[in-house]
Amino acid sequence: MENSFEPESKSGRIVAAISGYRLRRPGSGDHAADLAEVEKGWKRETEILLRDRPDLIVTTEWSDSPDLYDPAATRKYLDLRGARMREYWGKVTLENRCCVVYSHLRRTDGDALLNTSELIDRSGRTVGFYNKNFVTPGECDMGVMYGEDEAVFDTDFGRVGMMVCFDLNFMDLMGRYEKKKTRLLLFSSMFHGGVLQEMWALRCQSYLLGAVSNGRVSVVNPLGVRQVAGTEYFNRCTLALNLDYEIVHLDENADRLERLKDKYRRGVTLHERGNIGRVMVTSELRDVSARDMLDEFGIRDVSAYLAAMEERRSTSGRMAP
Repeated sequence: MENSFEPESKSGRIVAAISGYRLRRPGSGDHAADLAEVEKGWKRETEILLRDRPDLIVTTEWSDSPDLYDPAATRKYLDLRGARMREYWGKVTLENRCCVVYSHLRRTDGDALLNTSELIDRSGRTVGFYNKNFVTPGECDMGVMYGEDEAVFDTDFGRVGMMVCFDLNFMDLMGRYEKKKTRLLLFSSMFHGGVLQEMWALRCQSYLLGAVSNGRVSVVNPLGVRQVAGTEYFNRCTLALNLDYEIVHLDENADRLERLKDKYRRGVTLHERGNIGRVMVTSELRDVSARDMLDEFGIRDVSAYLAAMEERRSTSGRMAP
């Protein structure tokens, strides 16, 4: 059959591993024993996650700390831990050519505490940090400082953004990430967030990977559809994601999408969740991107479409008296 395009492997496809592991008991007061248990647990967890040769591993909030100590005990524990877990994750990334989001409580040189997610690349290098913008009252009482900025980084598989736990409640932060046009939102947390995860993914048009400690890991697609939900039996998951996608509105585009599918067939996936009039167009081809497909058929992405509708309203001269 003519124009029967077949899928090929492509750089936009990644395997992501998400872990909900965290030491499942309060700190014992024996900091050395607690740290040994943390190291043992993460080594066991990592061995399982690496079976699928992931491109990316996302860890939970405070991934290498027991449940809350008092402030003085926390600092003693962090003194003992030092950079040991950072060195561990650097070795994992280097030996397995993967990236890691290492989420942890971090002491600065000035002795400030920050709730941080650190992105480590495939060579073991730190790409950058995200410091939790909205710490909880309990954290604040412990001396944890507020972060100030969103964190967006370009990786070899796409643009990623990070947020932590309580941040999910704040719509201003979500709006800032929306403008950054991420492909992956990497969420390390102690609380799940429920529908808030779906709101963030839908508004930011981004996959959201949720590593929730002692809860349920999750993956939400850019239409706000939950693709993976962890269970009480398995609080981890790995899955393949194709980040070569665009979101379009059905208005004006239904016939164009039919013609696009007729040409590219298995080379394109169209996913529509219902009720919201949006479609995710995902290219399965190496040499033709989803953006190329939209341009070929004169299809605007949903952001451009909605911006045009706002402009049309403001210039129409048809405002109600």
